[in-house]
Parts: sequence; C-alpha cells; structure tokens
Amino acid sequence: HLMLYGLPGTGKTMFARILAYYSGMDYAIMSGADFAQFKDGEDITELHNLFDWAEQSENGLIIFIDEADAALRSRRE
Repeated sequence: HLMLYGLPGTGKTMFARILAYYSGMDYAIMSGADFAQFKDGEDITELHNLFDWAEQSENGLIIFIDEADAALRSRRE
C-alpha cells in the first residue's frame, strides 16, 4: 500500500501512472469528485467494483484516487 500526499502539481498522478507502466500492472484512476456525483451507496459499489477488478486482474491493479479528501470527509459537515 502506498499513500501519496502533496500539494497539487507535485507529480502524484504522474508517479502512479509511471509506476503502473513499469510494473506491468493495470491502472485505474478516480477523483474524489467522481464519488460526489454518486447517490448514497453507489460510491461504495464503485469502490467494490475497483477492488473486484484488482482481485481478478492477472497483472495486479494500481488504484489511484485523486483528491480522496473530497470523498473521505464527512458529508454532514
């Protein structure tokens, strides 16, 4: 597991893509804003779909969630 943290424009997305390329792994990218568009419960279903893909992939899968704070913080605030 790897968590990348840094200011916008520091190359986190580029690093994840290059890591996937050189490791021969599949690559999926989602943004926190992508999760915001889902109705309640659909975001969890999409995460399960990503992890199912990771389990079934012969090459392994790098899942990169950009701007994860937008999806992980409480929506009640």
